[in-house]
Amino acid sequence: MTRTLVPPALAGLLAAAALAVAPAGAQEAVPVPTSCAGVTFTDPAGDQELQLAGPTGPIKLGHKPPENTDLLSGFFRYVPDANGNNVLTANLVVSNLDTKVDPGSSGGTWYFYFKVGDATRSVSANLDTAGNWTYVYGTLGGSSGPGNNTDGDTTGKVYPGKEGVISIVVPVNAMGLANKSLTTPYGSSRVAYRTPVGLGLVPTADDGPDDRAGKTFRVTPCAEEGTPTPTGTGDGGGDAGGGGGGDTGGGSGGGGGGGTGTNPPSSGGAAALDLKVTAGKLSAKKIKRKRAIAFKVTAGERISDLAASLKRGGKTVGTGKLASVGPGKGTLKVKIAKAAAKKFKKGTYMLAFTGRKQDGRTGSGAVQVRVAK
Repeated sequence: MTRTLVPPALAGLLAAAALAVAPAGAQEAVPVPTSCAGVTFTDPAGDQELQLAGPTGPIKLGHKPPENTDLLSGFFRYVPDANGNNVLTANLVVSNLDTKVDPGSSGGTWYFYFKVGDATRSVSANLDTAGNWTYVYGTLGGSSGPGNNTDGDTTGKVYPGKEGVISIVVPVNAMGLANKSLTTPYGSSRVAYRTPVGLGLVPTADDGPDDRAGKTFRVTPCAEEGTPTPTGTGDGGGDAGGGGGGDTGGGSGGGGGGGTGTNPPSSGGAAALDLKVTAGKLSAKKIKRKRAIAFKVTAGERISDLAASLKRGGKTVGTGKLASVGPGKGTLKVKIAKAAAKKFKKGTYMLAFTGRKQDGRTGSGAVQVRVAK
């Protein structure tokens, strides 16, 4: 939970309405962390509680806002959109993403903060009582005055449901971020109220991580799970960086209750493993009992020291290792942690892996894995 708060005026939160973007259709893949950037931060589930900054520390208000304010993790993606233009997005994963607003409030705001030098910048998603989403970018404090100051509009998409994602386009050119490091990034959810005398009151619901110090991200195109990334830079706007679909290609895909993914050799960016990973029909019930998943792998090169981790919502639920494989087929067994196996549920997971390529370089990749009930 947050320890300090700089309450912005309500008008600043919901000003300059951008183009409202409807929730993504069920057929669109939910964004996931790229293999070369990974997860920026994680935060415990269920720790949202309204609080204000006090002179000696946070003042907790003893009220739990909706689950859509409960941050679980956050990550940056800098990958090509459908038109081949690189688009940087800041993505926030919440417990249950819907359009609920706290009773009596005028809406909510989800910030993704980061520092560029000494300046704190942000992109944010705003939800009003009518269920409309708008997106802006801005600066915290500075010459424009205290609080969160809006610098311009941007775009984004929401992917509702359990462990839903708020994906906000970070306008690299407009914010002057190309090739710069975004340090101590963190997410923050807020709820906006109006007091009887008309003043804005904006308590914090949740900060992630609690220490407001996520992993640094350098703004350079980041290969999408082994796929070569074009060198051109664009702000984009149409595609908020959603993950690739299909059963093969780009290292992501899935079928009913299973999945297949391929990491083609990369001509640039992060080194990719020439590895195909296939999971048969998987069920949470069997995984709970066996506490393991066997993945079939096919390597187009000799890969040694292959290490894999199965993740969901930024949390690792299982790991596996293979001394070597290929060229040819093999089996990668991922053991599920005892505590995670007891609570294993159906849904989409990500299998991320690294290994040493035949030429001695370290390569990586990831595939989406779907688990049925």
